[in-house]
Amino acid sequence: MSVLTIFIQKAIVQGICILYGALGEIMTEKSGNLNLGIPGIMYMGGIAGLMGAFLYEKDNPNPNAFIGVLISFVCAFACAMIGGLIYSILTITLRVNQNVTGLALTIFGTGFGNFFGGSISKLAGGVGQISVKVTGSAYTAKIPGLSKIPVIGPILFNYGFMTYLCVIVAVVLSFFLFRHLLFLSHDHFLNHFSTDRASLSGCQVIDDDIIVVLGQLQRDRSAYPASAAGDQYD
Repeated sequence: MSVLTIFIQKAIVQGICILYGALGEIMTEKSGNLNLGIPGIMYMGGIAGLMGAFLYEKDNPNPNAFIGVLISFVCAFACAMIGGLIYSILTITLRVNQNVTGLALTIFGTGFGNFFGGSISKLAGGVGQISVKVTGSAYTAKIPGLSKIPVIGPILFNYGFMTYLCVIVAVVLSFFLFRHLLFLSHDHFLNHFSTDRASLSGCQVIDDDIIVVLGQLQRDRSAYPASAAGDQYD
């Protein structure tokens, strides 16, 4: 495998992680909110997904890959909802500045990930001993046949299902934003919603619960810590 092929593969994997967060932020900004805490929310969701998979496989003689994936998804979604809830309460209910809240959430999420990452490292017996082999193998399973095609296969069909799911979500979201009737009246939408919440007084732009749901979209490194761990810690 050439150096160029490896470079493209690594770029796609890293780009997909960023794209998941970008999709969530696009929806958040369409609602009139600027959330700079996306990296923190991604970190929280990622470490929660890894912890869920690790605790499921730990001391389990016969772990099931599907259950491991499901557990990691649920843990990542739940933790990201907490991050979205924190952001919504501070910026909407308490009307704290969005920029300050987002940056604080990024710092908090990083510390959250480091703390719990160190905790599961101790449970695993030390740094580098974390193993989510079964769950990780489900995330990194390649497309049979297509991944064996010379040149094209390793570049386009050599990734786990989360990569292709992200592309599908991006296409669907693009269609929804630019074609759906809800967004045809663009000027009307901007006038009513795309305003910095921090500059408003006594006006609630969007309900707290919606921001919590949008926080879920921002979570996803959900699977990627598990899949990365499957490669790194096996």
